[in-house]
Parts: sequence; C-alpha cells; structure tokens
Amino acid sequence: VQEGAPAEVFARPRHVASARLLGFRNFLSGQIVGSEHNSRLQVAGSGWQMQAGWQPALSVGMPVQLAMRAEDIYLQEDGAAHCCPNPLSVQVKACRKEGLSMRLYLEGPASLEMLLPRQQAEDAQIAVGNFLKVCVQPRHVQVMTAE
Repeated sequence: VQEGAPAEVFARPRHVASARLLGFRNFLSGQIVGSEHNSRLQVAGSGWQMQAGWQPALSVGMPVQLAMRAEDIYLQEDGAAHCCPNPLSVQVKACRKEGLSMRLYLEGPASLEMLLPRQQAEDAQIAVGNFLKVCVQPRHVQVMTAE
C-alpha cells in the first residue's frame, strides 16, 4: 500500500487504496489543467475546478484523483472576510447525527460527505434540501495519479 512516517502517510496518502483505509470519504476524478511551479495545481472535473498543493511529479494534462476528508470541508459563511479558493455550491441530500457531529451528504458538481460539529450544524439550521456554499483549503486536497 504505502510506506512512510505514520503522520505523513495519514496526512498525505499517495494512493486511493491508502486514502480509503485512512478515512478519506470524498474522491473526485479530474485532470490537471494548470500548474504554478512550487505553489499550486489547478485540477478540473465535470462541473468543478479546485486548487491543490503542487507536486513535482504531476504535470498539466495528467488524469488524477482528488481525495478530501469529510471533516476538512467547511461551511463558507456569507460575507466572510476571507476568500475561499475552492468554493462549491451544493444541496443537502441527507444528514445524520454521528456522535457529537452531523454528517451531511451533499450533491452538486460532485457528491461529497461533510462532517460538521453538531453546534455549527444546528446554528446554521441545516436540513435536507438546503443549498449551501462549502469550501476546502488547497492544503487539504490530496492529489493522486489516477488508478
């Protein structure tokens, strides 16, 4: 599967099988459409485009898989002072309480799972059918070569 320091493997799996084993729930197929040397990759799929951390072995035109943890996707607040580099507009298709959190199943340009602290979900009055703007930071988008 993958060898390395536990913290590195856990944070940055290099293969989809490793990512699934380590709890990643969101996988998107796309293609690298741009690259800023030593900075960012631009990856696009059907109806979406995202920024991710730059990797030297990847180049424009390569098919890739993106992986994101459900807990790394967050609500983009209206009028927030910061700009979200990876905004997505989604609709809540289902939700369920999970311990002290709320797991949301989202549909939009891609199907996603999101894990929110319960209080944040309750404060936002999230319910099935709601439309949300969500975000994920490029450092939390893992890029792997397509398998």
